[in-house]
Amino acid sequence: MKNNQLSVIEKAVLSMIPHGKNNRKPLKEISAGIDLDTRSIQSIINRLVMVYHIPICALRETGGVYIPLTEEERQEGLKGLKSQASDMNRRIEIVESVDLNKRVMETEREVIS
Repeated sequence: MKNNQLSVIEKAVLSMIPHGKNNRKPLKEISAGIDLDTRSIQSIINRLVMVYHIPICALRETGGVYIPLTEEERQEGLKGLKSQASDMNRRIEIVESVDLNKRVMETEREVIS
């Protein structure tokens, strides 16, 4: 498969992703329509964004994915993703900064007591 050609399953998923925030569709609905689990749908959506540069956004609070029609829709759809990235970066910083020798001993004491 060439990089610029969508697979049959990628086309099927893309065809179910609506344009516009007001038309957003929950992953469960896409999953049911294609008979794939939501993790597989998420993986395919990730490929559509990363490989084919299709700007698919999601709203975490209210749910659903969509292709934004305006800059405002794009920014709203990126809020959750940016927040998640920030949380992940903070977690990385914390894990990297912990003194492992000291923390392992403290953890052992916490488990024993």
